[in-house]
Amino acid sequence: MTFSLALLREMFAESLVDRGTVLLWISQQVGASSIPQLGFVVKLAEEYLEGLLEHRAFLRPFVTGLTDKLLEVRPRLLVVCSN
Repeated sequence: MTFSLALLREMFAESLVDRGTVLLWISQQVGASSIPQLGFVVKLAEEYLEGLLEHRAFLRPFVTGLTDKLLEVRPRLLVVCSN
């Protein structure tokens, strides 16, 4: 996995992959991921956050996905906090 991320990082930096496609894919993965996968996806998004923040088209699915995940875990948090 580390090799793949390093390869993506280098290819992104050298514009060997379409930046818009990568950023859109990352922003859409937040909503498509499961709760266990979310940590990895958010870490990946953190690395490309500057690009995500530059374009509302990438930021909107990212924020919507995060909001949906918060709503998904909220009932679990309420149960844990009430005990």
